[in-house]
Amino acid sequence: MLKKYMHVRLPSWFSVAATFLLITLLWVPFRAGSLGATKRMVYSLAGLNGVDTEGFTSAQCALLGLGALLVWTLPTTAQWLEKGTRNSSCSDFVPKWWHWKPTFFWGVYVGMLALAGIAMLTDTQEFIYFQF
Repeated sequence: MLKKYMHVRLPSWFSVAATFLLITLLWVPFRAGSLGATKRMVYSLAGLNGVDTEGFTSAQCALLGLGALLVWTLPTTAQWLEKGTRNSSCSDFVPKWWHWKPTFFWGVYVGMLALAGIAMLTDTQEFIYFQF
């Protein structure tokens, strides 16, 4: 939108970060029970209530960092399943070997992911929006 009206092209990393931050902040009112709770949650997200690291081990922090690295660097489902159309902005960022193909390797990989997902279904939890 900025490009159309102001002839400004923002870097893609900035657009991704801004979208993530805005969506994260705008989810808060839907989860909070009141405006006061919304304010407290936003303050906590920003670290304005202080940061409590008690209970976190260095191994847990390393796993958290590894998880964040994987989330932000691995391709999305759309990029993974893309068939290599040149009109897509995804094909330039994802190596060709990473694209899904109906091969034995990908069948085994997806099968293992499915089994892992099914194995984790034993622990039942309430859906986050059960109150709506």
